[in-house]
Order: sequence, then structure tokens, then C-alpha cells
Amino acid sequence: MLYAIINTAMKKLLISLFLVFFLLFYVHFRIVGQAIYGDGIYYWSYAHALYFNHDLNLYNGLEHIYSPQNNNTLKPTNNSHLKIDKISWYQYPPGSSITWVFGFIFADFLTKFFTIFNKSLSFSGYSDLYQFIVGIENILFIIAGIYFLIKTLQMYVNSTISYITSISLLLGTNLLYYGSIDVLNSHPLSFLTSSFLLWYFIKSHKKQTYVKWFILGFTVGILALIRTQDLLFLILPFVDIARLITIKKMKIIEFFISILLLIFGTVVSFIPELIIWKNITGSFFKSPYALDNQFHFNNPHVIGLAFNSQTGFVLYTPLLILAFIGLFFFIKKQTYLGTLFSIFILLQMYLIANWSGWQQGSSFGIRMFISTYPLYAIGLSQIITLLIKKYSVKICIALMCMFVLYNIGAIFYFLLFVKGITNVGSYVSQGTFIRNYIREKL
Repeated sequence: MLYAIINTAMKKLLISLFLVFFLLFYVHFRIVGQAIYGDGIYYWSYAHALYFNHDLNLYNGLEHIYSPQNNNTLKPTNNSHLKIDKISWYQYPPGSSITWVFGFIFADFLTKFFTIFNKSLSFSGYSDLYQFIVGIENILFIIAGIYFLIKTLQMYVNSTISYITSISLLLGTNLLYYGSIDVLNSHPLSFLTSSFLLWYFIKSHKKQTYVKWFILGFTVGILALIRTQDLLFLILPFVDIARLITIKKMKIIEFFISILLLIFGTVVSFIPELIIWKNITGSFFKSPYALDNQFHFNNPHVIGLAFNSQTGFVLYTPLLILAFIGLFFFIKKQTYLGTLFSIFILLQMYLIANWSGWQQGSSFGIRMFISTYPLYAIGLSQIITLLIKKYSVKICIALMCMFVLYNIGAIFYFLLFVKGITNVGSYVSQGTFIRNYIREKL
């Protein structure tokens, strides 16, 4: 249904982007031999437990030894020395994993079909086919997110600018990396959900219905079910409701009903996580993530977040600086929304800067920013509009291409020299593994 209502130009764009991202995913998969590593192991373990065991016990998925050979064997080898650490295991929310179950279903069907011709295919849920299908599913999440982003931008700028903005954001930030290389993670679905939230929030901005507040709350709950930090997105509808009561466009009784529906919608979609919290910590209000990590609100690492050599967003995704500056131009046109979006980005940045793991381990750029990228896109569209007015479309595209090329170079540098330990058959860095592969082929 969604495909049927997309115009021809957008269809071609989205299909082209999908093919490019699929190709990048395939090439990286062929070199490394698998797509599951790092945090992705925890998300995969959730999906594996849900589909094969019909529970949320992560032990089987975590004791599996992830390597190209072991993933595809009929009887995979497990790590018999795995120590149970439920607080650490369950700090990862299950949102993205729940959607991966659909990929598991399709992969299981294909495996059963192909065993007609090849009896050696593995039904363990770790094989290349399972990883490939779920990887494609996540790439589709990115493409769907771009669709909603374009539709959002078209409320303020023309189609050409919305296309340039969306492609620039996609290819000029770490969204390229997490949408095509490290796809078995929570970020593709997080981007899609936040893109939908922003589209619906703006589209329904002048409509005041109870259904609207429930949908917004439900969507924020899904965002939090994917990444807990994104409960912060509740600020957007909360402030909107507060504004309406302040300017007397909402009655007191409507105010309370709207707040209750907003909270109710959030809780409904967040229930799976609350159940996990209760089972692991004994409380619906105590997160394993909060127990395993600390927040130091009196000592934010803002400078480190921007400039640290491994993930600093100024070094790895400088396009975000230009995009944030653009929000000030958006404020001149849409004072309320522009101010709200700018403050929200700063609050999200402040929250991350106070987290004990603000360096974010072996990640490419500040990946916890990805859910806010649709907000950045609005600012970027304003910069692109100014560049086209003052210069030309060609000059604007040339400038955006410079950011894209910089990002591609940063990804190569990260993969070859920074990427940490992953299970790629032996415990070596992924960079070493890729460099050795390139030497062998050359």
C-alpha cells in the first residue's frame, strides 16, 4: 500500500538507495563472513530466543560462538564457560529484536525450501541465510525512514531540496555505516520510528484529538523499547500539550485526558521492557541499563563527545554541525517548532554526555544521536535552501558530496584501523581481518 502511493521519482530514489545499501552490506558480509558482532549479539539473542524458544532467555544466543564456520554448521559449538550476568545481558531493550522475528520466520521458510536441494543447511538460527534476511529487513527500515523524512521535509521545502537533504544526511553521517555495514543493530529501526514520529508530530500539529496523543505516546514507547534513552522524546508532545493549555486552546479536562492518553500510549508499547525489568531487577521502575551504567549530571563530557578521537561527532560527522546551525534559520520561520527541536537536541546531547559510557565503545561516531537525525535534517534543509538561493543547485550538491566523501573516508579509516574485537573466526580486530583480506585479494 505504501509503495503504491509513492510517486515515480521517489520510487526510483528509494530503490536506488536500497540497492546501494544492500551491495555495501553484501560486500562487507563477504569479507568479514558474518553480520553479527558487538551489541548485535545481544539483539540477535533476543530474536533467537523469541522465535526458537518462545521466551526471553538470552543464554542460548550468548553462549553460541559466532564465527562464519560455526554459524553454518548443523550442530554449532557453544561457549561452555559463559558466566551468567543478567544485569549486563538485559540492559539492551528488545524492540528491534521483536521485529527481527519476522525475518527469522521468512529465513526459516527459505531454509526449509532450500534443504530440498541441500541437506547440509543449518536450522540453528545463526546461519548466513538468517543473517542475510534480517540484514535486508534492517536496510528496509532505513529506506522507510528516509521515505518519512522526505515527506516531513516536503512540508517546508520543495521536493528537490528534500531529496538532497535526505541523501546528504543518509550518506554524510554514520547512518551510512549503520544502515549498510553494521546493520544488525537497533539503529535502523530507531531511525525509522523517529522519522515517523516527527512526520506525524508535524503533520498533526494543528489537530487536537485524543487519538493523536495516544499515537504519539505509543510511538515514543516503541522508540524507548528500541533504545531506552529515547523516552526523552516524550518532551515533544508534553511541551505541545503544555503550550495549548497556556494559550488557552485546551480546557483543563482536555489537558488531563491528553496527558493520560499520552502516558497510557507510551506504557502500552513499552510493556515488554517493563516485564523484563520486573523479572531481572524485581521492579517495574528499575532498569538493568541504569544499574550497569551511571550518569554524572555534574560532569558532562560535552567536549569529549564532540572531539574524542574515536567517536567525536565533530571529527566523524561534521555535517551535523551545519545541520544544527540550520535550525536557527528554521526558528525564524517556525519559532515554536524550531526552538523546541533545537532544545531537544541539546537535551539529548547533554544526557549522552553525562553517561558513564559516553565514548560508546567501538562505535562509528556518536550512534546514540541517530534517533535525532530527522530533527537535524530540518536544519540541514534550511542550509541547503540558502545555498541554492545564493549559489546554485550544482554548487550545493558539490558541497554535500564533500561531506559524503569525508564520511566514506572516515568509515574506511574506522574499519581498517579502529574497529575493535569481533568474532570473525578468530579473536582479531575487524580492521586487521579486512586488511588481511585485501592483501590476499591483491
